[in-house]
Amino acid sequence: MAEIVASKQAGAPRGIYSPLSIDRFYFGPGSVRENLANEVDRHGIKRAMIVTGKTLSTKTDLVDQLRDVLGARCAGVFGGALQNTPTASIMAGVALARDLRADAVISLGGSSPVDVAKGIALVLAEGNDWERMRPRFVYPNTLEVPKLEKPKIPYIAITTTLSGSEFTHVVGITHEDERRKIQYVDPQVAPKAVFLDPLMTLATPHDLWANTGVKCLYHAIESNYSVLASPPSQTACLKSVSLVNEHLVHSLEHPDEVAPRGYLQIACWMAVFFGAITTWSGVGHAIDHMLGGRLNIQHGVAAAISMPPVMDFNRKAAAPQLAAVARAMGIDTVNMTDDEAAAAASDAVRALIKRVGLPSRLRDVGAAIEDLEPLARDSFADFPLWTNPRHINGPEEILEILKTMY
Repeated sequence: MAEIVASKQAGAPRGIYSPLSIDRFYFGPGSVRENLANEVDRHGIKRAMIVTGKTLSTKTDLVDQLRDVLGARCAGVFGGALQNTPTASIMAGVALARDLRADAVISLGGSSPVDVAKGIALVLAEGNDWERMRPRFVYPNTLEVPKLEKPKIPYIAITTTLSGSEFTHVVGITHEDERRKIQYVDPQVAPKAVFLDPLMTLATPHDLWANTGVKCLYHAIESNYSVLASPPSQTACLKSVSLVNEHLVHSLEHPDEVAPRGYLQIACWMAVFFGAITTWSGVGHAIDHMLGGRLNIQHGVAAAISMPPVMDFNRKAAAPQLAAVARAMGIDTVNMTDDEAAAAASDAVRALIKRVGLPSRLRDVGAAIEDLEPLARDSFADFPLWTNPRHINGPEEILEILKTMY
């Protein structure tokens, strides 16, 4: 996590940039087949458990491909990763990992298998005392993160979407009884290696690829205007915006082309590892976490709905940063003020979301008007608000954003 000391004085930027430690990134077509076995051996792994979802485990041959690569190193497969990572999914995975005597977890898929795999590693070491492990946030800047120091089994991520959670040390877990998604933090659950192999994404459904592409864009935009943003993070995030703008629609219209998918995986890497993990994000991600926990809405779909209204809300505090987003999306801003360019960025994002066929209103995904107040209350307790560029005076301001989304 970055610890940036924002200076209000004119002059050179200053701060501390401290990225997360991930040993290796493998990227490019065929990187899984070429490197996974050696990576597993490098960590002395003998009994790895693959963690994935029902679709990938039953309707594709990707699990069989991994079994073939791993050979005797594969102890078994947990195919029960569920959307938004309910605790029940994690505990089922923990039970199987214990039965298999697994000494590592390998996720195959998007954010759900990623978070379930991290959650399994977390619970195997720490138990499932969720209250003890839960971070405590009080707006605007009080965050208490428990130290979870027991050694975790190694984790390796093989991604099939553009969700980005594979680049983090955060585990998003939904507590069914509370209807809330809580972000648990432990550097030890960050992957030892991440594989970005576009060949592994060819079976990803159109809608999932589209909505995680929008999620990638949201990571880049919110990280770019975070109060913890730094020159390295902003450079990476703006390049990510440019790559998404250039390749997302093309990749959806030409789903068999590998190169655009590879560029989008790089965009996701830049937005999260060089961006969101060092900058956190903002009110948009707080809202999206709660939309997932309360309404089981996919994060990317939530991003499509919340991103333009949140950009509009933050415009008065982050117009220059949003103007830079407009330029990264190919908009000629030479004759625009920063505020005009920022508004153009919101319009461009709306157009992109419409073009890839994602919903733009909460009512379109089953939300009821009575959901808005508890969503606002729970969002105000989520720590991404800490780094939002515009001060949030209370849950009532988030409620106003939610009303524009409805």
